[in-house]
Amino acid sequence: MILHPRTLTARILGAGDGATRVHPHGQRRNSAPRVEDRRAAGLHRRVGSAEAGHAASEAGEGQAGPLDGRWHGCEVFCFASGPSLTREDAESVRRWRDASPTTRKVITVNTTHRIAPWADAVFALDLKWWQHEDNADVYHFAGAKFSSSFSGRGVVKLQRPFEHHGNSGAAAVSLAYMFGAARIYLLGYDCQRTGGKVHWHGDHPKGLGNAGSMPTWAKKFQRCAEHVRVPVINCTRSTALTCWPRQELEQVIG
Repeated sequence: MILHPRTLTARILGAGDGATRVHPHGQRRNSAPRVEDRRAAGLHRRVGSAEAGHAASEAGEGQAGPLDGRWHGCEVFCFASGPSLTREDAESVRRWRDASPTTRKVITVNTTHRIAPWADAVFALDLKWWQHEDNADVYHFAGAKFSSSFSGRGVVKLQRPFEHHGNSGAAAVSLAYMFGAARIYLLGYDCQRTGGKVHWHGDHPKGLGNAGSMPTWAKKFQRCAEHVRVPVINCTRSTALTCWPRQELEQVIG
């Protein structure tokens, strides 16, 4: 039996609160109770062809894993947490997405799920971010939840060869690419202080970082740009990124 990637992923996410880990090319490990293992048996079966996911074809595998290609051919917006991101722009993208929800998707980064609780997915790299009590609301996020450092409570942990490039914003781009996006748009990717701020939501609470590694971001995004082989357009209002072409948001969403 061949399972559609959406169905397969939904069943994985619904397998309970045990720690679920999904390798992007189909290797699945589950530390949930054994009854959940039995329920989930066989869910790692590979689906689709090599064309269904960019990551699988580049790895030289003949078939895509349960996540590869789930958004094959879609246009995907990635929302980072830069201070130029506004609720008005997020709502504009929401209307654009809702006009064609099967071919248009949105991934949010870290706390930015709060400005777009309707988004299709959230990615956060930092383990401490997932564990901080101030971020407990993310577990009520209705979309899919992904990380490369945390699993459990409905969060899927992506294993290598998924490339997170050491940055949640870059990881979101890589995730969209792995999902088979035909074109990726960026919003909130300031990668600089804008108006004296580093996040649209203000500083993270005590115990979490606040863009202290910003000087290293340019190199990380450059590596991401070399890895992602579909068009990426930066629609961020104010940005220091130079590795992708820029375009006004209004020109993209009409």
